[in-house]
This record gives sequence, structure tokens and C-alpha cells, in this order.
Amino acid sequence: MPDVSAAGSRSLSRWDAAVLVMGYRPPRTLGQFIQSRSKPVRVNGQEIAAVAHLPAEHERSLLVGGGVAKEVLGALRLPGKRPCRGEVSMLIGLNPLLSGDLLKILRDMGHGDMLCIADCNFPSHELARKAGVPCIPLATDLPTATRAVLSVMPLDSFIEHPVRRMEDGNAPEVLNEAHRDVLAAVHQTAGERWQMGSIERFAFYAETVRCAAVVTTLDRRGYACFILTKGVIGADDRVV
Repeated sequence: MPDVSAAGSRSLSRWDAAVLVMGYRPPRTLGQFIQSRSKPVRVNGQEIAAVAHLPAEHERSLLVGGGVAKEVLGALRLPGKRPCRGEVSMLIGLNPLLSGDLLKILRDMGHGDMLCIADCNFPSHELARKAGVPCIPLATDLPTATRAVLSVMPLDSFIEHPVRRMEDGNAPEVLNEAHRDVLAAVHQTAGERWQMGSIERFAFYAETVRCAAVVTTLDRRGYACFILTKGVIGADDRVV
């Protein structure tokens, strides 16, 4: 294997961030950890001595938490905490994407409280810091994150649009691909009665600061940010 420090090798920082956002807390960078191993990591039968050697075609798969990401992370067996995104949940019936921190937020939210779910380019951490609320990373795309959240959180039937999108600056009235995919995820999980409202791009930033938390995903699509408003569960355990 060529020396990872050789000219032309990719920076490890993006890959380290991808693993950290998936819930691992290794004691050093991912690149250093791989180089310290006595045996190379194998991915799809290919030996990987450092993350910089990952084939280019695996880049998107790793960054969005695809199959290669699972294989890399499984092969590494990093020390420290278990990943927040696992193949198995230790609680019956819960989506494994829902970490304890996120479940507590969703549980504590009341009727009318809002949750922002955003793409990876949205300034989630800074807006959450300004608002003094948690920023929760989910190593997946937006439709998958939406399905996970709505598997436990009811939508607000008392308002016209409990699901709102950031308007696409190029075509504010049009639902782009990400908007359509998330609306489909809403219909699949919460029923088809829900319609999607919209918020002007810069007004969306101000609305985010009013949210109970911000969930940041690995979705790279533009204007792919959403605000969900929590509804009510009645005495009969049904969504009102």
C-alpha cells in the first residue's frame, strides 16, 4: 500500500467526521486508528490500509451511511460507544436510528412544539447553539430520518401544515426532489392526509431557532430542510 501521507491522498477529515456523526467516539482519528491496526481492514474483499485508500465510488455510500459504510464500520470494530445507528435495536419496535437523546426530545415535546430536520449543508449546529437547543446527528438521508421520527411522533392536526419545507430559491412554488421524497415518507408513515406547507428560505432560519431541536442528516440535496409540528395523542392512544 502507498504511504497515506503521499501527495495526492485524500484528507481524512471528511471520513473521520462521517464516522463521528454515526455515533462513534474513537480515542483518536479514524485514519490513525486504521494505520495502527496490525491487520488491514477489508472492504468488499479489498484491503484498506487507510481511509484515503477507499475507492472513489464508495465516497457517497460512506457519507450517507450506505452498505459500504456499514461494512467499513463493522470491520473496524472501533472502541468506545456502540454506534447510534445499528442493525439491531435493544428496544422492541423502535427504529434503531432513534437514539436515547432524540427519543427524550421527542417525548418531552408538547403539542405545537416543532422539530427541524435538515440537510448536511444547513447550519444546524450554529442555529441550535443560538437557540440553546440540542443538535442531533442522524447518519442517513432525509426520507429515512423523517420515517424514523414519525414512527413515534404524531403530527399536529389542528394546523393546516404540520409539515413545512424550505422553499427552493430557484422555484419557490415547486417541490424539488427532496421535498417530494420527504412528503412520500410522511404519507408512508403518518398517512396520506397530510399536505406540505412552505417557508421562505431566510424565514426558515428564524423559524428553526424556535424549534425544540435540530436534526442534521447526511442528505446533500439543496433546500432539503423541514419543520415538523408535534400533535396530540388522545386518552385512547390514538392520534387526534
